[in-house]
Amino acid sequence: MTTQTLDINPPKVADATSPESGVIKDAQRRRRRERTAASLLFLALIGAGLFVVGQGHGAQIARQNSASPRWMSGPPLSSSTHLRLLVSQNGGRPWIVDVPSGRVHTVAGLGLPRVQSLWRPMLWPLTRVQGGALGVVVRRPCNSCTATETHYLISPAGSVMRLIRFRLGSHQSATTPVYGSSTAIWVLTHPRSGPCTLSEEPGSAAAVTVPCGDPANQTVIGPDTQAGLVVSTSSRTMLVDPRTGQVRARSPAGGQLDVLSRNIVLTGGPTGIQGQAVPPPPLLLVNLATGATRQLRWPSVLRFNYEVFPDPRSSLVAVEFADPAYKMSSRQASDIWLLNTRTGAFTHVPGFPIFEYLKVSGMAWTSTHRLVVIAYGLRHVSIGIWRPGSSQMHVGTVPSLSGYLEFVPFQG
Repeated sequence: MTTQTLDINPPKVADATSPESGVIKDAQRRRRRERTAASLLFLALIGAGLFVVGQGHGAQIARQNSASPRWMSGPPLSSSTHLRLLVSQNGGRPWIVDVPSGRVHTVAGLGLPRVQSLWRPMLWPLTRVQGGALGVVVRRPCNSCTATETHYLISPAGSVMRLIRFRLGSHQSATTPVYGSSTAIWVLTHPRSGPCTLSEEPGSAAAVTVPCGDPANQTVIGPDTQAGLVVSTSSRTMLVDPRTGQVRARSPAGGQLDVLSRNIVLTGGPTGIQGQAVPPPPLLLVNLATGATRQLRWPSVLRFNYEVFPDPRSSLVAVEFADPAYKMSSRQASDIWLLNTRTGAFTHVPGFPIFEYLKVSGMAWTSTHRLVVIAYGLRHVSIGIWRPGSSQMHVGTVPSLSGYLEFVPFQG
């Protein structure tokens, strides 16, 4: 594929913030698994009691699981799994892991340093595309310097092909590629004064105005989804039509908004600061096409926060509920439920809840409709593979590396 470099030359703006920091913050926010020790300060407000509400039209009842977490276990994984993982931790150097054999090799050709630092190249994100996965390398030598963003296609075997490179001004930031494209991005221009604008590069369409926070709390864009572009400010997350700038949906104040499909989003109230007598915040399933909403019961005994993993080939969404200090201890726990967006019903994934180290564990769907869960444990790293409808999750082990926060599974 022909490689080209695009220079994006906006007018100079003084006192601009760093777009690279926005890209990094966005990736961390989308995953919501980069938790810091400071979050533990809020846990004094979290109680062990559980009070659940499920009111409203169409509310679905899910049986809550009261079992205590344990380390991941299950029947052994078959040696004929034929699964490979492209793995990265915190935007660092990626690896290819062959699950049946446990063999690992480093992906070369991305120009990543051996030791990471804030202004050195970092890899964001890893996204499955036709022919492999897309990796985006961001380079910015200083806060006020021009940034470069290079898109690479990484094959399931670990070979690398450079697709396109962009140059961005100090007051600009980019998101993941335009939905369905590997060679176009949305560029957010955040001037010192005036509105934020969004434009497609390369592209000839005029830029559109989008919601914007103040420069000190930089607006973050991404990811681009089939329902629209996710735009976050310091106080709210919005779903925006990037072609018009129209806001399609907003999160509750202090809450979160997650895209599940073309016209379905899940919104939730603030999490992480739940008192003993306070019920978990409501979860709302919203149909953007019709305006219909359905209130869902919070199904898990874990109440700190949640993260969604939609299956791109069905109406199912894996929802992970987590607690970074289970019952006020140093143990971290994860609980996974399967949400059917057509019915609003939750189904519990067998074998959960479990203990795991949240900051170095991950989850993803294969192209064959199977859920892959990596759980970092005390003595080894477990991999669980589960097909919806099955009564058991099959479990094996993978090399520890430095973590599995982000990975793309390739089914052989």
